[in-house]
Amino acid sequence: MSMRSALAQSRNIPALKAFQEAGSANAAQFANNLGMDLPSDIPESYSIGGFEDGVSSLKMAGAFSAFGNNGYYNEPHAVTSVEFNDGTKLDLTPDSKAAMSDYTAFMITDMLKTAVQSGTGTLAQVPNVQVAGKTGTTNFTQDVINKHNIPSGGAKDSWFVGYTPQYTAAVWTGIGNSKDADGKIWLNDYEQRVAKIVFQRLISQIDDGSGSFEKNQTVSLKLRLKKDPIQQN
Repeated sequence: MSMRSALAQSRNIPALKAFQEAGSANAAQFANNLGMDLPSDIPESYSIGGFEDGVSSLKMAGAFSAFGNNGYYNEPHAVTSVEFNDGTKLDLTPDSKAAMSDYTAFMITDMLKTAVQSGTGTLAQVPNVQVAGKTGTTNFTQDVINKHNIPSGGAKDSWFVGYTPQYTAAVWTGIGNSKDADGKIWLNDYEQRVAKIVFQRLISQIDDGSGSFEKNQTVSLKLRLKKDPIQQN
């Protein structure tokens, strides 16, 4: 299975294999360059989002923005400058930091576009707007499933983090540490779609589709043709 297909279909084993190839320290450093705060000896569970304390939607949006910004990370911020009564201005815009190579950012973006076009993120598609993104689901342990009689497919959390050439948005849905009005602690199949739908409706209102993800000069594309694996009798 290619990395593109693995991301598009949200497969866990390829993510784990990639983590093992990169090594714990390198994986943590890459994430920390994108605004995370991870120790260097993170366990393998982190490769599929099994963080000990979780990550905020703000940090997720900041991290994914770098993929669409040629690899440059900008710390999320709400205020860019302050002007005082005497007319002087204080610039508060964070400095951009190169978090990865531009070709790495392009390749990740290109694969995440496939996740939206034909993978698990199709509900996040926006007409006439280029979208790249990734879904995420948190499952319950078997003990919790048995205790609360959670049906097959019930999830604890559902994410969609996506970006266009102009905007990035991270959407989390879940019930948290309590129960909903019906006493339910899990998201059913429809509720797990909400994060993608919210992203789609938000971006469709604010993005005019004028931007595009551009291939950098450091990236070259090659077409590989393979034989049909199905053998004819």
